[in-house]
Amino acid sequence: MFKINPNIIFNESCLDSNKHKSILNIISLNLTELNRRQNKTNKIVYLDDEFKTTPTNDLDSDNVFVSDSINHFIYWSNQNSIEKNLWIEPYLHNIENIHYEPIIQVVNPKSKINDKNKDSIFNRFFNKKERFVKIFKGFYPIGFLETSQEELISESLSYLCTELDAWVK
Repeated sequence: MFKINPNIIFNESCLDSNKHKSILNIISLNLTELNRRQNKTNKIVYLDDEFKTTPTNDLDSDNVFVSDSINHFIYWSNQNSIEKNLWIEPYLHNIENIHYEPIIQVVNPKSKINDKNKDSIFNRFFNKKERFVKIFKGFYPIGFLETSQEELISESLSYLCTELDAWVK
């Protein structure tokens, strides 16, 4: 039997259903990993009638990020093997557009950097970069992909982290 992360709020009757147990396993594995990477204890609610999670705090962007990510993983886990493979590129593209690009935009050539705001801009860049690297370096969704798919995602996200690190060398 798998261990359910104590930060998941759910209806105990879900444990009577193999479908819900499978989903709770994916939720547990990924919630544990994302909380570890963020050094937080995000809590989420599993809505068994909708087969999805919701954040316990809509105002906490980390909590929303974790819940949204896990919902994506739940849906992704329900695809057949071929379709799971087709989801990799859009997933990576989504991370690049939503999480990676805004970091680069802080110090891109269009940024108006002058002596007065230079420290502020670079501090913002470093903070965003460090958060991205902490979350995504070596990351892959857990509990439903094949090893080769996990490795591809992990390597691709680690490459983005390496690119960010190169900006500060």
